[in-house]
Amino acid sequence: MYREILDYVRRETALQYLQKGEMTLCDIAYLLGFSEQSAFNRAFKRWTGKSPKSFL
Repeated sequence: MYREILDYVRRETALQYLQKGEMTLCDIAYLLGFSEQSAFNRAFKRWTGKSPKSFL
């Protein structure tokens, strides 16, 4: 249950940051608590089926 909530909050927050277009992917990954940008990229692709770069 905790993991589902965390994933939901991270996904929605990531989408908001990407839509604003003011931050780098590295910054977004750090703010969302990912240890590396590559981990964020994998999670984002799992959530949306697309890479985060496609939203930039």
